[in-house]
Amino acid sequence: MRDKLEGRALSLKFRVARNFCHPSPECRRLVELADVRETDRILEPSAGTGAILQAIRDAVPGRSVTPWSCTPG
Repeated sequence: MRDKLEGRALSLKFRVARNFCHPSPECRRLVELADVRETDRILEPSAGTGAILQAIRDAVPGRSVTPWSCTPG
């Protein structure tokens, strides 16, 4: 996954007005696939309940993660 994202800018062109809650096993798998490293800067653009943030903290203790939630309007 990291190879696919390297050097690419992502552009979101849709609006979502709901939180998506992710169970812990899926969050842990997401972080594993993302290959999160200690030197990565992480922005969670849909923090919601913080499940993905917690999975990142569990996988990389001491890693700083910035949550950000935007309410359309």
